Amino acid sequence: MAMNGMLEFQTRGMNGYAVKYSPFFDDRIAIATSANFGLVGNGRLYICRMGTNGIQAEKWYVPLVRN
Repeated sequence: MAMNGMLEFQTRGMNGYAVKYSPFFDDRIAIATSANFGLVGNGRLYICRMGTNGIQAEKWYVPLVRN
């Protein structure tokens, strides 16, 4: 958690570009990330829970690559 009280969530090797709050659960958010700012490459979707310990990733999804 940052010193100013703002919550933060860092992803290694990915840049975050979208956050959506769950309409069904008050403490869950979805965070979309992508390598290379979404132009080319891989991405991930994180399902996170906000709590007293900050933001914790519960699940994450990596798209399948098909040849």
